[in-house]
Amino acid sequence: MNWTLTIKEFGPFNNTSLELKPLTIFIGKNSLGKSLILRLLWSLSSAEPDYKEFSKEFMRLGGYSRRENLSLKDKEAIKDYVNVYMKAFSFSLLKGIQNKIKEIFGKTEGEIEVTSELANIKVSTEGQSILEPSLDKLIDIDINTISPLNIVFKFKDVEKSEYYVKTKEELDDALDLSLLYFTYSRFEPFFQADTNRIFLIDGRAGLTRFFNLKFLKTLDFLDIISKEYLSSYSLLLEDFSKGKVDFNLIKDFFNELGFDLKLIETEGIKSPYVKMWNEVTLPLSEAPSGIREALPITLALASKEVSVIYIEEPEAHLHPKAQRIMAKMISDAVKNGKYVFLTTHSDYLLYSISNLIAMSQKDKKGLDHNKVAVYLLKRDGEYTRIDKVEVNEDGINEDEFTKVAEELLDEKGKIYD
Repeated sequence: MNWTLTIKEFGPFNNTSLELKPLTIFIGKNSLGKSLILRLLWSLSSAEPDYKEFSKEFMRLGGYSRRENLSLKDKEAIKDYVNVYMKAFSFSLLKGIQNKIKEIFGKTEGEIEVTSELANIKVSTEGQSILEPSLDKLIDIDINTISPLNIVFKFKDVEKSEYYVKTKEELDDALDLSLLYFTYSRFEPFFQADTNRIFLIDGRAGLTRFFNLKFLKTLDFLDIISKEYLSSYSLLLEDFSKGKVDFNLIKDFFNELGFDLKLIETEGIKSPYVKMWNEVTLPLSEAPSGIREALPITLALASKEVSVIYIEEPEAHLHPKAQRIMAKMISDAVKNGKYVFLTTHSDYLLYSISNLIAMSQKDKKGLDHNKVAVYLLKRDGEYTRIDKVEVNEDGINEDEFTKVAEELLDEKGKIYD
């Protein structure tokens, strides 16, 4: 399912809309807001229901009084209670997004809206936020039997979850499980569990030093995104050790950079090491910068657990052939059902992805152009303008690609002048 993101008066953006696809690429000069867009999208992916706000809204809607008087033998009363519960849960999702945006960006003004054929989510940092239709309109309830109570939650007749409950507590548990499941599955790539998403931030090579035991006590001084990155990276390394990473997808990249990954136990903790092509084994924190930058990307792309990936500058510290292999790994991840959102300054990486799209006409190794969106960010007065780059079955239109290359070369020229 494709979503459309609209940003109004937020950061350097005035009023801009863009379609999000399984592979969405943002390219352009520095300081135009590429990273801000990724952080904004990641806010939506990492947002969780605010259960304190749920409780307040549930009380305001009369949910607690309904619960106190609820009979599990009264079908209509049960349906009424469930609908109120879902309305309060929808409210808590919106509050969760507001909380996450505030946590990442601080006090800020603006409006963010994401829409699809399924729903419209509008979040205002200052005003009213809405989820339309709310979950009580999206999920139908069937009660098959009363004794025992058999309740079925159906999401637009596509998915369903069924429970047998004996108590009000079990009914609440069934509601929580169903609402979380439907939210994670139907609103993807938003509202994802910790193990399903990762933000591979700029500067990740430097952050690998925190895998050294002597740095563990300093983690509290990191910002929220850096801490979550390290936590997610640790889970990826653990997945690698348990065989939950498809090594076939990344072995060519490992060979190109000339290393193997090893987890060695030290003081009861498994720490990452790399064995280099010359048989020298190094702690990951001392590995070459290209390896430190790219390793978490490769593990995320090949992970059997992670489904939503945000990457800042995947080409960092990589030579052209390694960038080409990186593009192939990104393409394979998208074909395997993952969402990948990335920023880049590399026209070579973009050209490699364009070639993979063109290949789709000849064999299955290529990438479906319908799964790709590319956006070029430019200065436009005091705001940033986002131009959609044409992508068709032949790849990125040659004229469009020339515009991108010229924009990036202009930036490089100013650096060297």
